[in-house]
Amino acid sequence: MDSDIELKLQLQQYSDLAIAKRLYSMIDQYSFRSIAEAAGYNTETTRRYLIGESKIPAGFIASVTKHYELDLSEIMFGIKSVHPTVRSLRTDSLINELGRRMALIEDCVVASAATRD
Repeated sequence: MDSDIELKLQLQQYSDLAIAKRLYSMIDQYSFRSIAEAAGYNTETTRRYLIGESKIPAGFIASVTKHYELDLSEIMFGIKSVHPTVRSLRTDSLINELGRRMALIEDCVVASAATRD
C-alpha cells in the first residue's frame, strides 16, 4: 500500500498539470495568442494546455521549447540543465523520454483504475 502512495507522489511531478505549470511559468510574460502563434496552435487550445485543462501534447511542448529556447529538462522534470549546450544536445532524447514517461503514467492510471473495479 505504501509503495502505491509513493509511486503516485513520484508520478505527480510528471503529471500533465505539473508539466503545464512549469512550462507556463517560464513563458507567462507572453500572451496566449503569441504563444499559440509561435507554436502553431489555436489560441484557446494553447490556453487550455497551459492552465492544465487539456492534456498537453509532446508536439506542443517541443514547439514552445524550441521557439522560446527553453530548458526541456526543467519543463519535464523540474531540473535545470547544467549548460545550454547540454540542453540543445539532449532535446530529442528528452522528447523521446517525455513520450515514454507519459505512456508510463497512462499505464499506471489504467492499472490503478482496473484494481479499483
